[in-house]
Parts: sequence; C-alpha cells; structure tokens
Amino acid sequence: MEFTSLSVVITASDEEKSLKETVETLLAVGEDVGEIIVVLPDWASDGCAAATDALCAQYPDRVKKLIQTQKGIGGAILDGIEIASGSHIMYAVADLAIGLEVVPPLIALEKRYPDDIAKTSRFMKGGGFVDYSAVRLLFNRVAQIFLRVLYQSPVRDLTNPMQIVPAAFYRSIEWHERTYPMLEELVLVPARLRMRFYEIPCTCYGRQEGRSKNSFIQTALYLNTALRTRFVPKKKLFKPNDPR
Repeated sequence: MEFTSLSVVITASDEEKSLKETVETLLAVGEDVGEIIVVLPDWASDGCAAATDALCAQYPDRVKKLIQTQKGIGGAILDGIEIASGSHIMYAVADLAIGLEVVPPLIALEKRYPDDIAKTSRFMKGGGFVDYSAVRLLFNRVAQIFLRVLYQSPVRDLTNPMQIVPAAFYRSIEWHERTYPMLEELVLVPARLRMRFYEIPCTCYGRQEGRSKNSFIQTALYLNTALRTRFVPKKKLFKPNDPR
C-alpha cells in the first residue's frame, strides 16, 4: 500500500469559529491533505451550516459538505468514510479538542508505515489535558488501564480516535455503533485485529465552542462496546463480503 493523499472527515453541528480554524489549519498542512469532508446533521445550527458553506466556496476543490444520512455521530463518520477519495482517512472533531500541530508528524509516520496506523495519544510523555474536567480525566485514565489489560494491547490511548488509517481497512469493517461509542470502536477494532499502531503525544483541550452531545449514558455504553469487540469472533468484525 502507498500513501497518496489524506481525507479528513470532520463532524460538526454547532461550531463556527473553531470549525473554520480546524479546516484552515488542516489545509495549511499542504497537498498531503487531499480533501476535507465536513459532515453535518440536518439540524445543524444556521451558523455552523453557513460557516461550512463559506469554507466550501472558498476552497471548492478541497472542502466538501455532506449532510449525514445515518444516525448519530457514528453514522456521520461512516457517511464521510464512504465518500472519501484518499488512500487514508483521519477523523477529526470541529471543536479543536486535539491540538492540530500533531497532523504533520502523523502524516509523516503514515507515509513511512502506510499499512499501519499513526495515532495520537493523550497519555504519552509530552501529551496531556488542558481545561479538562478532573472527574472525566480520572475516569479516562482508569478506562485506559482496563482496556489495555482487556485487549492485551500496548496502545496507550484506546478511546481517542484521531488517527490515520488506510481507507480500505475502515471500509472492510462491519461497524456496529452509530452513537458516541463509535469513537472507541474506531480504535478497539484495529487493536483487536492486532494492527500496528505508532503513537505520538497530543494535547487534549476542553470544549471552547458549541455544546457536547455526549452524556453519561453514552459514556457508560463504551463498556458494552469494549466487551463485544473483544470477544466477538474476529471474522465477524469484517463485512460479510470481505474475503478475510
């Protein structure tokens, strides 16, 4: 496999300034970022929709707007994956939750190891959290320990889906989640299949714009996703028509 270009799938709903900054920062990386697909629900705020339209008008060859057809944030991600044209795909949020300075080194890693996964980690030396709830941070740290033991995985951050993955792999998987546990599933499925990860540290920031749509109930469902993905037969992780 060869890295030819990166498709970035961004989900947004009520972000405006941070969406614009996210897109423009990614475009500034250069031609390795071949396209940015902004996926919106049909109930997106007027400001978010207008910001997306303005970006598409300003960068017509590189920014696309897509109204999601599948439910939930997971469905939005899958809609973006389906139309992505790049050899590799990265998912990103529109609220600047992860510092985007990590994107160039991620791309460099993926170019070197195009069959594997270049991933961000909040828990490596050099990474961390800023303006993040102490309760959420404690919960996240405990979850990482639990998942690393459950999956017998060396990956340090098993719930953060900002990673560059071969497009063909993403499309070969029978993804089950359509809401927030999809963010975990994006990492746990390749971990279960023993794909190789190359992690680099990143900084995670508290939301500065818009309102989180996640909830305690959604977060609790991560456990169900973790257990199902860990113990289902590996062949059932792939789509029925996949030769594996």
